[in-house]
Amino acid sequence: MCQIAPRTLYNAGYYNITMCKGCTYVGLLYNNVLVSFDQKQFNQFAETVIDLKFQDKAVKFPDGQHRVILNTCHQDIQLCFTYPEFVDFQVGLTESVLMLEIEEMLNKKAL
Repeated sequence: MCQIAPRTLYNAGYYNITMCKGCTYVGLLYNNVLVSFDQKQFNQFAETVIDLKFQDKAVKFPDGQHRVILNTCHQDIQLCFTYPEFVDFQVGLTESVLMLEIEEMLNKKAL
């Protein structure tokens, strides 16, 4: 991300999804991890996560909690969510995708 006026698409307690107005990359800040996606990668990632069923992919961790592990477009970066975190994340991704679609429509209308 080039850091030119990022626009917030969604903000929750432990994560934030923004789009850079300069390079149009989408940034996903989750706790202290920032993962950048181009818009196509973000849409693919979001679509996959939104359609995912927690119970189908959850793994029991040593602390006894079930978590789902999500791959990102970066091979070595994965995100890990408990069920409540995962549901919140799906909501955030859904709203972010809708915000991107609205922005795209407004930009086309302005032309």
